[in-house]
Amino acid sequence: MSSVSCATAPKTRGSVSITRLPCAIAPFYGRLTWLNRDGKQFPGASARAVVMQGAGDHYTWIDPELDAVVVLRWLDPAHTKATFARFGAALRG
Repeated sequence: MSSVSCATAPKTRGSVSITRLPCAIAPFYGRLTWLNRDGKQFPGASARAVVMQGAGDHYTWIDPELDAVVVLRWLDPAHTKATFARFGAALRG
């Protein structure tokens, strides 16, 4: 995927694919989403996954390769990577 400026990324109506385009100045960040392109940010999630993080450490993980949307609430930051890894393993069977 090519990088785009966060401010000038094209708007695509009805599609979330734009969220997976990395920002030119921060390749780990898409359009309002965290990316997992190298698999290190969110172990267990695929490289195509996007993750939204909100206040109180709430996460919404959208993973097309696992055919899953996972919502986690009040996740202790010390356990984020391990929790994503466990969910990823469970989704893979």
